[in-house]
Amino acid sequence: MKREIDFKTMTDGKRYRSDDMAKLGCGGCKGCSECCLDQAVMIVLTPYDMAQLTKKTGKSFDTLYSEGRIRLNTVDGLILPGLGIKNGSTQGGNVLRESSVGTASSRDTCVFLGEDGRCSIHDARPDICRLFPLARLYEDEGFSYILQTGECPMADGVKVRISKWLDLPELKSYEKWMLEYHGLLTNVRAALFEYDDESMKQKINIGFLNLFFRTPYDEARPFFEQYKERAERMI
Repeated sequence: MKREIDFKTMTDGKRYRSDDMAKLGCGGCKGCSECCLDQAVMIVLTPYDMAQLTKKTGKSFDTLYSEGRIRLNTVDGLILPGLGIKNGSTQGGNVLRESSVGTASSRDTCVFLGEDGRCSIHDARPDICRLFPLARLYEDEGFSYILQTGECPMADGVKVRISKWLDLPELKSYEKWMLEYHGLLTNVRAALFEYDDESMKQKINIGFLNLFFRTPYDEARPFFEQYKERAERMI
């Protein structure tokens, strides 16, 4: 999801690579689930996230959607799935039923936040969650990591290697894929912008959603291999 930020005032002013150290220490988030509350409405999923989520839950895209575990929103002109919320409604998305987990609150809460205040899908958490309070800054056909200051109330200034923070297998392959996926999103959004015909825009949106999210990924095959096959069908 594209987000406009003031680099000077909202970050520590540095650009990082995955082998760099950054002040990310949070004490294991003990007693805190702040980033799982109101900010949950901003958690947009990638195809990799979707593959991990269906594997973790053992449920299909359609089942997760029908249960309110994921929702659909238009993000920068493109329809993309995001994590469901409880105790509130999305901004422009489908309103989800209140979960039986937790109590009513005026604050939006991620549907995967457990009664113990911990993430129930932590090992399969989405990219945005895995990054936080980091973000990616795309520029010059590449990206760097940036540290958003003042976002995490538990940040204690302890330096952590970013690769350890991300905790992803095949991190270099993942980073290469993320750059390719960012490029694909940019191209699809540009194509949508060219059409005045709403029916054509809807056709592109539905096709993209079905190809990269609704169609199941084979757990026995490498994700990046399957993504490449699907991306080639978009050309």
